[in-house]
Amino acid sequence: PVSANAANVKAALEASGARLAGVVVDRLPADVYDSKELMGQLEEQLKHVGCFPAALLPRDARLEQTSMAEVGISLGAKVLYGKAAMDRTMVAGVTVGTLDVMNLLQVLHSKSERQRLVVA
Repeated sequence: PVSANAANVKAALEASGARLAGVVVDRLPADVYDSKELMGQLEEQLKHVGCFPAALLPRDARLEQTSMAEVGISLGAKVLYGKAAMDRTMVAGVTVGTLDVMNLLQVLHSKSERQRLVVA
């Protein structure tokens, strides 16, 4: 349960001398987020263990994406083309690998529009 996790984090922070100011809960299922009753119960559970619910957010696929710039930084990539658009290009998944041309073409053909392929 969310409240048990929040209580554990709060206890660990307090043991190290830190103070928990609030909790952000994200990726809430739509049925929970859309229910005033369930949202109220969640808030009460968090407050019961001494955690202020700073934000309760629904699951949003846009928040689960990463930018090509972040992928490039993580890989230490040298960008040959499209550097200006890398911050604006969001992807849901990344495949990294070394492929011969025929396998590369098959992988490119199978990718959805919102996925990018990084080839070494």
